[in-house]
Amino acid sequence: MDLITNCRDVVLALERAQADVAVVCDVAVARVLLGYFEGIPISQIPNIEISPGIIELVRSHSGFKRSQMGVETGKPSLCAQPSRETS
Repeated sequence: MDLITNCRDVVLALERAQADVAVVCDVAVARVLLGYFEGIPISQIPNIEISPGIIELVRSHSGFKRSQMGVETGKPSLCAQPSRETS
């Protein structure tokens, strides 16, 4: 419930947006946003399945249509490897 309350301002900003919006967030926040925009009861929000990837919500005459594009996980690049100090 705390997270839902804390996301209220974000939801209001998204509702007022006149253009496309990209939101980069944690899985818990994604559940809250999807729950709100898809009209899912609060008690079911923690159970919303979220897979790694990009979720697109498109407004339709009956609410929002969700589509998901998966992101393949792979090996991190050499730039992402932790540095090792040498003595």
